[in-house]
Amino acid sequence: LGAIPLPNASVTVRKYNPDEPDTPDAVLYSVTTDRDGNSPRMSLPAPMMQKSFEPGGLSAYAPYNISVAYDGYYNQFYSNVPIFTGITAIQQADLVPLPANGRQDSRTPDGQKFYESQNPEL
Repeated sequence: LGAIPLPNASVTVRKYNPDEPDTPDAVLYSVTTDRDGNSPRMSLPAPMMQKSFEPGGLSAYAPYNISVAYDGYYNQFYSNVPIFTGITAIQQADLVPLPANGRQDSRTPDGQKFYESQNPEL
């Protein structure tokens, strides 16, 4: 689909807190991608699978938040990503380029918005 790898993209991994999903927890990993757009492998703690089969046992996975940022692209945020013991997880991040004006929203430099139903006075 025309995708290219982005070297030096910033990848941040944090523990997911279900009680306060909007409150960022401490950073567990902060890495950059290599020339192929891949991050280094990270070892993340997860509960033992056997514990999830016990009555009142733990969840079978540990949830994490992952954010990916690269200049000139929209930031991506992945919430509640499940990590299981003994399984290598791969989170694909498809970054979308920013518009030509380099802004992440549709506002013009003076903050005015134009809508299809209006004819702007240019």
